[in-house]
Amino acid sequence: MEVLEADAGNTDAYVGCVPADIVLACGVFGNISNDDIHGTVVALPSLCAPGGAVIWTRHREEPDVTPQVRIWFGSAGFAEEAFGSPEGTLMAVGAHRLIGEVLPFQAGRHLFSFVGRLSQR
Repeated sequence: MEVLEADAGNTDAYVGCVPADIVLACGVFGNISNDDIHGTVVALPSLCAPGGAVIWTRHREEPDVTPQVRIWFGSAGFAEEAFGSPEGTLMAVGAHRLIGEVLPFQAGRHLFSFVGRLSQR
């Protein structure tokens, strides 16, 4: 395993790491705007290998956007393999597998900016 400290919101951080069999988008979707979540999901087929999996997390605080995130994954060529939210919590985790076309990787692409959990999403 190799650890890289870089800006996760810029595809330059992924040069040499893609295409990936597993992409972790954990701790991201609760800290970026809904537009950036959507844009990131749409870009994920450029980071995945054929059949690659994405594991993602998001809180379910109001407004709960996890249903929309799941739709975005489907529209981006992913099949949902799992989605869960432990009873008594507002945490959620999803797993999607790329069944659609792998997109060409684009270095230098801005995916998202962290806005912080308390900011408007």
